[in-house]
Amino acid sequence: MTMKKKAYEHQYQAVPGVKGTLTGIMASSVNGILTALKTYRAVSDAGDHGSIMVYRDDEGRYRCLFMVWGSTREQKICQTQREVREWLKKWMPAQRQQVA
Repeated sequence: MTMKKKAYEHQYQAVPGVKGTLTGIMASSVNGILTALKTYRAVSDAGDHGSIMVYRDDEGRYRCLFMVWGSTREQKICQTQREVREWLKKWMPAQRQQVA
């Protein structure tokens, strides 16, 4: 997956489940991410010990990724924003804490 910056938006290419390019932004809270997903197909956040990305694939499903140094440690495909919220509550703190 590669990313090109354009102002405050990010362009993601070669994203699993997506043909073409995704446009997304950064958000730093669970509610911020869920709100941004109403406008953007991808939202990400990063901490000292990892990053998360949530996006809608071409089938309309939410894909949630937790990454450390570019390597995916956890991923989940969700059907609803409620599932995404629960996943974010678990994994957003991990990006700010040391992960083994």
